[in-house]
Amino acid sequence: MSTEKTSLRILIVDDHAGVAESLGAWLSRSDSISSVEIATFVDCGRRIAQGAPDILVLDLAAGEGQAETPGTAISEGIWRDYFCPIVIYSSFPERHEVGHRKHRFVRTVEKGDVDSEEEVLLAIQSLLPYVEALRVEQRRNEVEFASCLRDAASHSLMAGDPARQVEVVMRGARRRFAAQLDEMQFGEEQEPWEEYLCPPLKSIEEGGNLLTGDLLCRKSGDRQEPHDYRMVLSPSCDLVASGSAEPKITDVLVAKCGRVSADAAMAFNMSASKMRDRLPALLNRGYFEDIIPMPELTGQIPAMVVKLKALELLPFGVAVGKGSGGFDRVASLDSPFRELVSWAYTQTAARLGLPDRDTGKWAEELVGAVERRKGGTASSGGGPDVPKEPGSEGNEKGQ
Repeated sequence: MSTEKTSLRILIVDDHAGVAESLGAWLSRSDSISSVEIATFVDCGRRIAQGAPDILVLDLAAGEGQAETPGTAISEGIWRDYFCPIVIYSSFPERHEVGHRKHRFVRTVEKGDVDSEEEVLLAIQSLLPYVEALRVEQRRNEVEFASCLRDAASHSLMAGDPARQVEVVMRGARRRFAAQLDEMQFGEEQEPWEEYLCPPLKSIEEGGNLLTGDLLCRKSGDRQEPHDYRMVLSPSCDLVASGSAEPKITDVLVAKCGRVSADAAMAFNMSASKMRDRLPALLNRGYFEDIIPMPELTGQIPAMVVKLKALELLPFGVAVGKGSGGFDRVASLDSPFRELVSWAYTQTAARLGLPDRDTGKWAEELVGAVERRKGGTASSGGGPDVPKEPGSEGNEKGQ
């Protein structure tokens, strides 16, 4: 381990001064920690507001009787308003409800166990790679947003109502920054699973709307079973509530999903060896016939296919998770993958029905027109001469 300490800042929140001081002294010996601060439940809000720590070590309960649990409110507040990884350090951690207990940025250590202080240090060290990555991204985003703000404050954006100039510049900067994030990939190819926004940017409970390309999974289903998934095909504009509590439509059009092993192989109609050779080109296209392949997001979404001819109408309430038979909105698709879904479905199911025509005769007419334009004769009769474009004679002589 490096002999130089990082600038990692730890905040211990515990009303038991002796416990907090003992843990703080133990953590201070670590080469990976440069600053250990201690706060009580009462004054931790002020300390956090002055600057969120890199990692919060948090007791949950106060007093010998363990009746009050102010730590749970503190954890919810920092998770919502500031965000940093949390190490729950409590005598009875399982007794108290913490909404994000199972999140990968939360660790739990039972206070009082043998070597519990060492376990806290190990928990902090396991979170250190995420903390360092978060710092790098925060710094890079600060620099990028500053440049976007500079560019947004151009003459064109400054024109207009002087009272709105600040608002216009800031909105322009935010829009530029959102677009700039897609340019900050340093030339790396996108991972297949990066087409997912998982979870969606805003849940239905938070006021979000269903969108074309959203992935739904049965509430009572298995997250690793493709047949429990549906993909929304209804246009996003029809799914948005406009001035009312409900959208324009009562039913949501969805496509059923299936397993890659059975449904995709049947759709591609080729052996596994041929699939290995031909799939890269098909995947680059994004869909094949009536199948859209969907990548795996490990632990969240299985590898599967969307079957654009296996359609279903879900009542809107069921689609947004109401009732026992409802669905969870698992993920949205980022652009341009959402547009790909619309295009693939249009190509599969929304083609115009046309009457049968003599396409052979029509083809001869077109060939004859091309040959006459080049000064030749049609291989068979077909239609009037096509007038030459002005100046075409000279062009043809010079060829």
